[in-house]
Amino acid sequence: MSSGKTLIDHASNPVKSKLINGSTGSATGYGDLEDYIMELQSRSLQNGSSENDKNGINIGNSVNSVINGETNVDPTELLLQLAQKEKDLILAAELGKALLERNEQLTRANERITEEYSHKLEQIDAMFKQREVTSFSKILFVLMNVHLQPVV
Repeated sequence: MSSGKTLIDHASNPVKSKLINGSTGSATGYGDLEDYIMELQSRSLQNGSSENDKNGINIGNSVNSVINGETNVDPTELLLQLAQKEKDLILAAELGKALLERNEQLTRANERITEEYSHKLEQIDAMFKQREVTSFSKILFVLMNVHLQPVV
């Protein structure tokens, strides 16, 4: 069942996203994750304070009443609750997706940095070996000159 609102307006821009609360950000940007988390936290606070709605209907009791065949529950309220739960699920799914994308970015960056570090380490090792060879050659040259000089 769709409530008509979606978490992200994908038609506007595949990179820029629009959250339900109206803020925008890139789908993989760090600021966007903060927006998602803030949205989720505000939803949690709203849901916590609205467990008992204005009419005094407890959500758990509403579901139990419907299951038990009691019809004193307002169907509109149930639809609103279902729509809210759907929005929460969509929000959680988008948050999970954004976190996975961010994790992939960080993994790629980490691999790139590791590769650069390994390359620089190899360069340093090669320079050290070259210096070692050069020093060894100089020592050999000096020793050979000493042995080749006539003793007087």
